[in-house]
Amino acid sequence: MLLLALAGLIILSVRLVRRVRPRSSAQPEPDPLAPVPNLQDLSVSGDAIQVTFGVPMVEDDPILTDLLCYYALEAVRRARQTLPLEGLDRVEVFVVHGDRSKQVGSVDFEEPGKLPENFPVPEIVGLSEATRDPLDSDFVASGISSTPTPPPEGEALAPLAAFLTIPAKVEAALRLQGVDPGNMTAGALVRGILALRGYTVSPGPDSATFHARKGAATVMVREIPHLADGHPELTESDMRRFVMDMAGSRMARGMLVTEKYGPFSVYEWERRDPRIRFVTRERLQKAIDALALG
Repeated sequence: MLLLALAGLIILSVRLVRRVRPRSSAQPEPDPLAPVPNLQDLSVSGDAIQVTFGVPMVEDDPILTDLLCYYALEAVRRARQTLPLEGLDRVEVFVVHGDRSKQVGSVDFEEPGKLPENFPVPEIVGLSEATRDPLDSDFVASGISSTPTPPPEGEALAPLAAFLTIPAKVEAALRLQGVDPGNMTAGALVRGILALRGYTVSPGPDSATFHARKGAATVMVREIPHLADGHPELTESDMRRFVMDMAGSRMARGMLVTEKYGPFSVYEWERRDPRIRFVTRERLQKAIDALALG
């Protein structure tokens, strides 16, 4: 009887363990797209540490230079456990884009082997903690507003760089992430803004879709490109497909981004489902202005 009781107790314990064992994820999370500059190289040359970032080349830009110097120091701080600083007295900052490379700045140490402790923290670095959710009313126009009349079909839309007003700080923050404001797409602009707001931006199930996460907030973002000979207004079929895909994505919210103009029906779609937003051509400026980086 005692053996039977023990056997029953063991079987019951095994069943309980099986019930509470957590399920493993079927697929690992994709690698996030970095919201900080792409570190290409960190090495020692003479009495200097040379840090190279991959960012779009630009003529003298003091805002971008300050950002790159800050992140160069942070890269050296992270590496100093394996990189002795004795005898070194400065950090030299380089950028590389394509086959071009140049030095954009340098930071002197307080004394040889000692990194500066009070280097100014750029405003952009703390932006992710100071701003609100990207789907709040300060990011995308809410309610009914006037929609600009798109050009006739077949007439090319102006490049975003000519259509939008991009403050110098926002332009520097975009270049920091590898986005060239001179030839960026609407999707690249919004990905950069989301990353600045503290979202982890990851590739989605296809090249036109990506996912953004910040804490418990999840956003599916779909980009609809505008072809040179395409219709300049977002179509109902694109909107309908986006809403259906968003419903099956298990993401809490959805955002469609496009360089095209939005038809008046976007307001009806948003009224019916408050979880979705359409960031069309006439709404992109508001997305930039919401960063409050004049």
